[in-house]
Amino acid sequence: MPSVDRNWVEAVAQSLGYKSPTEIPGITANSKAVKPGWVFVAVKGSKVDGHTFIPDAIAAGAGLLIVETEFPGDERVRGVYQGVPYLRVADSRLALAHLSWANYGYPTDKFNLVGITGTDGKTSSAQLTLSGLQACGHITGSVGTITYDIDKAKEPASLTTPGPEILAPLFERMVDAGVQTAVMEVSSHGLALNRVYGCNFRCVVFTNMTRDHLDFHGSSKEYANAKLLLFSEVIANNPDTLGAVVNQDDPLYQRIVDVCPVPVVGFSLNPDSAAAIAPIKVHYGLDGIKGTLRTPWGNVSIDSKLIGKNNLKNIMTAIGVGGVLGHDITRFTAGVCQLDRIPGRLEAVSGKRNVNVFVDFAHTPDAITGVLSILKELAPNHPITAVFGAGGSRDAGKRPLMGRAAALLASKVVVTSDNPRAEDAKAIAAQIVAGIDELKEQGIATGEVIVETDRRLAIKLAIETAEDGEVIVILGKGHETTQDFGTRVIHFSDVEVAKEYLDS
Repeated sequence: MPSVDRNWVEAVAQSLGYKSPTEIPGITANSKAVKPGWVFVAVKGSKVDGHTFIPDAIAAGAGLLIVETEFPGDERVRGVYQGVPYLRVADSRLALAHLSWANYGYPTDKFNLVGITGTDGKTSSAQLTLSGLQACGHITGSVGTITYDIDKAKEPASLTTPGPEILAPLFERMVDAGVQTAVMEVSSHGLALNRVYGCNFRCVVFTNMTRDHLDFHGSSKEYANAKLLLFSEVIANNPDTLGAVVNQDDPLYQRIVDVCPVPVVGFSLNPDSAAAIAPIKVHYGLDGIKGTLRTPWGNVSIDSKLIGKNNLKNIMTAIGVGGVLGHDITRFTAGVCQLDRIPGRLEAVSGKRNVNVFVDFAHTPDAITGVLSILKELAPNHPITAVFGAGGSRDAGKRPLMGRAAALLASKVVVTSDNPRAEDAKAIAAQIVAGIDELKEQGIATGEVIVETDRRLAIKLAIETAEDGEVIVILGKGHETTQDFGTRVIHFSDVEVAKEYLDS
């Protein structure tokens, strides 16, 4: 069976009578989108097998079928089914990716593409990197959790890392808009499902890995293996990759170094580490981060309004990207520090009440620990209230762990709903509380615990009962502006609701 790569795609185009893959009328995995002469790629999904829709694709006029399963009685790699030629491949998702990129002329060959993967910090690191690039005069694009951006135009994001059928035309539009550098958040789903194979990354980044998405990957080992694909396989076929920027404090660091075919620039919060990027002297406050960092390109001064050690990691990540891409490090760093707000990432919400409210996307046990540790360190003499829930129809095993993480560090915990989806919000809350109860039985957690599954009322309760100077952190949804109840989705913004009750 032939390997799926750029040469394979050229051969496919020629077999259809085209001089180049760009001449193929269209490529899709959606049988409903097929038009005469298009290539239909039959993808085996977790719920639906695209091979069952081959008759529909043929009826719509498909000119070629890409399949994983041999048709009965035909042992050849290439054959004809109901008058339509087909090619059998080992991985149709990989074929879809390569065909899509080739059909649009490999747009990521025409600008610098940065790929950022990790459990936490992808969005913040991406936004900081974009700010640095823009300060250096670059026209930028981005693909991420919040929006897809082309220069100054923004559109809502459907997925953190969408499929190649969406990415390829999106990147072509970036080329047309004169984008010089684009930053893409690369999710573990996107890697496991071969969505970014064929992207030509100039720089790749790893932020960290904590427990998440086990409902999809099955285990932490498989989750880690998915992250590693960006470094071990995706960039192995990228002749233009300049380097990788990797969190040296994470246990996965050495494995990345071992498989990565390009130079690795490590960063660390530890001033005494051997990492290439690390703090020399840094001050943290509720008003921001100030200090000096060492880098391979010289020492740099930082003065950012973002708060906490997690944001220092994100700042170092962005500076690492700027250095790998060859930008003036002083100018790039100044641009990084100009960004004073990242939606839903320890985002401060102010109002008339003397209460310090922050909204953060933290939705894993480690992320909750990280956020609360930051706030406890910055406001040691003030009580901290954590308001959070857990997503329904997702990894249920992390729910009691989230409760434990919050109860260990917060003075008060308000357990509420997140996106309950098809599950009962009260049942999810009970699983969170079970983790807290275990700590209470051991005499470890002593703070107050309140259950209010109406998220609006939970935020209202936390703010209206807060002491002067109290710190409230609303966790889990961050930048999101909707709440998913399975059969209905409503508008809901933690920032908007918090602002409403801070001013009431």
